Amino acid sequence: IPVIIFSAMSSEENRLEGLEKGADDYIGKPFNPRELIARAKNLITIRRQERELLKLNTELESLVEQQVSLIMSERERYEGELIHAKEKAEESDKLKSFILKNMSHEIRTPITNILGFAEILSERVEDEDKQFTAYINTNGKRLLDTVTSILDFSKLTTDQFDLQRSPTEVSQIAVDAV
Repeated sequence: IPVIIFSAMSSEENRLEGLEKGADDYIGKPFNPRELIARAKNLITIRRQERELLKLNTELESLVEQQVSLIMSERERYEGELIHAKEKAEESDKLKSFILKNMSHEIRTPITNILGFAEILSERVEDEDKQFTAYINTNGKRLLDTVTSILDFSKLTTDQFDLQRSPTEVSQIAVDAV
């Protein structure tokens, strides 16, 4: 409720004291009735606007809290999905690594046998047929190197690869690549 002080003591000191005590307005005598009505209406309007502003502020705070709550729940859900996806990816990497290790073993064993038999065969065949055993040997080693590279690559993608540094001649790498 707005408070207006009417007083015959209209000195500046009295006016300040009334306002400092909490009055909303101070009107000294003699006063104009229209001024009194205008000031009263203005104070009532200001109070009404303050209540509406307070109500709007409360509603806004509630909406903000709802939005923050929604954002936090969405964030938690998203983080849960990311953790689940990461776990699935890690499981998939482990499975891939396991399959590649088994495939590598299953492919290496016959290739090693072929290379061993090609070596034995190369000692028993005539010179004109040695080119065939050399061809078998060369391609078998190439296939074995490919299988080793595939296994090394799978280790690299699962952080199981043991990288060993050594001095390297870059020009030789270029020659080998060509």
